[in-house]
Amino acid sequence: MKNIVTFIFIIASFNAFSQINSPNGSNIFSYNGLADVTFRFTDRGSGGRAFVHADSNVLALNFENDFSGGTRIGNDVYFKDRGNSFIASGNFGIGTTNPLAKLEVRNGNIIVRNFENRLNESAIMIAHSISIGEYDTFGTSVRTFTESADANTYALQFFTQQSHQTGQTEKLRIQGNGNVGIGTTKPDSKLTVAGNIHAQEVKVTINAGSVPDYVFANDYKLKSLQEVEDYIKQNSHLPEIPSATEIEKNGLMLAEMNLSLLKKIEEMTLYMIEQNKKIEKQILQIEQIKKENESFKTVFERLSKIEQKLK
Repeated sequence: MKNIVTFIFIIASFNAFSQINSPNGSNIFSYNGLADVTFRFTDRGSGGRAFVHADSNVLALNFENDFSGGTRIGNDVYFKDRGNSFIASGNFGIGTTNPLAKLEVRNGNIIVRNFENRLNESAIMIAHSISIGEYDTFGTSVRTFTESADANTYALQFFTQQSHQTGQTEKLRIQGNGNVGIGTTKPDSKLTVAGNIHAQEVKVTINAGSVPDYVFANDYKLKSLQEVEDYIKQNSHLPEIPSATEIEKNGLMLAEMNLSLLKKIEEMTLYMIEQNKKIEKQILQIEQIKKENESFKTVFERLSKIEQKLK
C-alpha cells in the first residue's frame, strides 16, 4: 500500500503546479512542469538578490550585488549544466576572500583526474600563452599525459619555445618509471640527455670491491710487458679496454672506463717500479765495471812502464 501511495505522489509531482509566496506576494519558488524553474529572493533590504533559474535550456546560478549581512559574491557568476562553465570577470578564490589571480586556492590541494586512460590523454595542462598580432599560442606549458593505456603508465611533459616562429617543442619529460629525458622523448635511464652537460663536479658512486687497488696485492698476476706487446699487436688496443669499434657502437660508460684506466695506471706504475729496479741494478753494474776498468787501466800503466825499462 505504501509503494502505491508513493508512486501516485511521484506521478502527481510531474504534472502539478506548485508555488510558495513570500510575504510581499513575489514568488520564491515555482514549478509547473513546463515553464522555467525559479528560486528567488528579492529586495532583502540592501538591493541584493539571488536566484536560480533555467534559461535557454541551461541551468544557471546567478548572484547579484550584496546580501544583507552576508558575503559578497560578485556579478556575472554562471554555472552551466553542459558546455563551458565560466566566470565572466574577476578572480576566483577557494579558501580566500581576496584571490590574487584568476584562480587561487589557499590552505588546500587541487586534484585533477582523467579516468579515460587513453594514449596521450592529458589530465591537466599549465601554460603561458604568447599573443603577437593574430598569432596566439602557448609559449611554455606543463602537461600530464598517458604514456601507455594498457600498462597504466603516465608521464609529465615540459614544453617551451624560443620564439613565436619556432613553435612549441617538448624539452623535458619525466616518465612513469622515474626516467628523466632532456632533449629526448625516450629516456632509457634515470637521466638521459640528448646534448652537452656542463657541471663543476660529478660524483659517481662505486660498488665495494670495484676499485682496482687489488693490482697491488702480492698475489696479483701482472702480465709481462712482452705479453702486453703481443696483445697490442694482435688486437690494436690495450687488454681489458674496449676497442674503438665497441665504443662507437655501445658508447662509453664513464665509471667503468675510469676504473679500467685506473687499473692500467696502477699496472703501469708496477711496470715502472720493476723497470726502475732493473735500471738501478744496471747502474750498480756499470759502476762496478767502471771500477774494474780503472783497475785494469792502473795495471796497464804499470806494465807499460816495466816494458819501457826493459828496452
